[in-house]
Amino acid sequence: MSDRRSVLNLSVSKGAKKKVCNSENWKDNVAKAMKQSGQEYVSKKKKQTKPGKNFIPVKSCCNEKCFEKISETDQRELFHLFYDSGAKKVQDTHMASCMTLSKSADRSKKVENPKVNRECTWKYSIKCSGVEISICRQFLVDIYQVGIKRIRLLQKKVVEQTPLDDLRGKHGKQRKIEGN
Repeated sequence: MSDRRSVLNLSVSKGAKKKVCNSENWKDNVAKAMKQSGQEYVSKKKKQTKPGKNFIPVKSCCNEKCFEKISETDQRELFHLFYDSGAKKVQDTHMASCMTLSKSADRSKKVENPKVNRECTWKYSIKCSGVEISICRQFLVDIYQVGIKRIRLLQKKVVEQTPLDDLRGKHGKQRKIEGN
């Protein structure tokens, strides 16, 4: 009987201690975070890159002269707040909060060119010193030094009501687990 208990005690022993996964310390993730915050980083090809975005004051944008509504010091502050956040998701959330969707007026559709008609229009505004200031898209692009395509993708996600997650490097064709 005592031999049986000793065998049972041996079989119940704990396994090896599992390692903790620190994905923040991986080289690729460190480089990605440094790139998003505009700092120097070592690329995958082991090349040292130049620091990213430097503040450039906006001095022209549209006929309404949006750049005159916001002073250069406020522009600098907005720029640094945007890039000091670091994560792309935080930046996208901030830019999405600067855009509001408004339905366009009903227009008669032309049969010749159906792509001309817009379904909606976008209004852009920035909160500066507690006051909401209406701006143009070009000013938003210039102040944050992003491409128009990034704004278009954000608008598409807002219209489709999909999350603003960072999907770079993810293809979505993984095998599905049965039962879930």
